[in-house]
Amino acid sequence: MRIAALGFALIVGGIAIFAFTLVELIDGAALDPQTKVPGTVTAEIDSPGRYYVWDNHWTMFDGERLQYDAEWPDDARIAVRDASGEELKFVPDASQNWSIGNNEKTSVGYVDVPLATTIQLDVDDVGRDRIVTVSNRTMEQELWSRLGGFGVALVVGILGVPICLLGLFLSRRSANAEGDSGRSIDGSQRHQGEVAEQT
Repeated sequence: MRIAALGFALIVGGIAIFAFTLVELIDGAALDPQTKVPGTVTAEIDSPGRYYVWDNHWTMFDGERLQYDAEWPDDARIAVRDASGEELKFVPDASQNWSIGNNEKTSVGYVDVPLATTIQLDVDDVGRDRIVTVSNRTMEQELWSRLGGFGVALVVGILGVPICLLGLFLSRRSANAEGDSGRSIDGSQRHQGEVAEQT
C-alpha cells in the first residue's frame, strides 16, 4: 500500500508542478528585476559578459498588467557606468524579441561588462513610462525557466503511474494471498471437525 501511496503522491506532485508553471506563465511577470523608466536602473552583475537591456512592453509590474507600444524611441538616451564611475559603451540593438505567455519584451541594446560589479543606467527620453530589465539570460535559459516545469511535471507524473499501479497490484496480490490462506485454514478446521464427528 505504501508503494501505491508513493506513486499517487508523485502523480499529485506532477499535477501541482504543472499547475504552478501554468499560473506563472499566465501571470506574465518578468524573470529579472524590473524598473520603471525614465530614471536610473541599477543592476548587480555577478559575472562578466554581455548584458541586454530589455523593454518589457507586455508584463506584470507592481501587481498591474501592462501592455504598450513596443517601439523604442530612436532619440532615447542610455548612459551606463560601473561601480567606479567609469562609463561603459552601450550598443543599441533591437534585433531580439521574446514572447511567451503573457510576457513580451524587445531588446533595446547591450553592454559588455568586463568584471563583476554594479552598473547604473541612466535612461531618458523614452517617450512614456516603460518597464525595463537588465539580463544576460539566454533565450534557452529563459525558455527553460518558464517552461521547464512542464517537463518536470510530465516526468514526475509518468514516473508515478507505474509505481502506483505496481503498488495496487502488490496490495491486491497480498490481499488474495491472505484470503487463500484464510480459506485454507477454514477448510482444515472443517476437515478436523468432520474427523472428530466420525470418531
